[in-house]
Amino acid sequence: MNYYDVLEIFPQVKKFRNKVIEKIDGRKILDLCTGTGAIALLIAKKFPESQIYGLDISRHMLRKAGKKAGNLANILFIEADAQKIPFESDSLDVIIVSFGLHEMPGEMRSRALAEIARVLKRDGRIVLIDYEKPKNFLARYLLYLFLRIFEPKHALALLDEQLEDTAKTFGISAVEESHSFIRLIYGKKVSA
Repeated sequence: MNYYDVLEIFPQVKKFRNKVIEKIDGRKILDLCTGTGAIALLIAKKFPESQIYGLDISRHMLRKAGKKAGNLANILFIEADAQKIPFESDSLDVIIVSFGLHEMPGEMRSRALAEIARVLKRDGRIVLIDYEKPKNFLARYLLYLFLRIFEPKHALALLDEQLEDTAKTFGISAVEESHSFIRLIYGKKVSA
């Protein structure tokens, strides 16, 4: 088990990943920053008639994802940068980013969100899962400690960013749900 798969042991992460599946519907679905493919694989099994793409910059993570996928025919893993998504404009029905945005510095995160808006169809769905600043002092302290030890320095900056407002600047209408140290942001592309 590696660091990315450790997140799977937290009940809140599993709960949010199941919520993601409830919020999607589409034929072409992209799991951006797929890592070891946890969400992409859940979706591929749940929606065998859909084409699922798992995109990540790490060849190492994609190899692990490919091994986990086994013989699933409706999933394809692609090595690429989230700032240069290799799909045509307005071509995807759903894009999911689970614990990927905090890995990117602010400017990179903005470019990735612009790319998401470019490749997502009008009325296409977007679902983001990432860390949230807990209201409880002890939970906030533990999350900050975790982020300082295991994540890049810029990960803390995401805790103060209002992602639903940032998404609106790219033509994406979004709603946020906060639960302890995780937030779920979902919405759709409202402008081309």
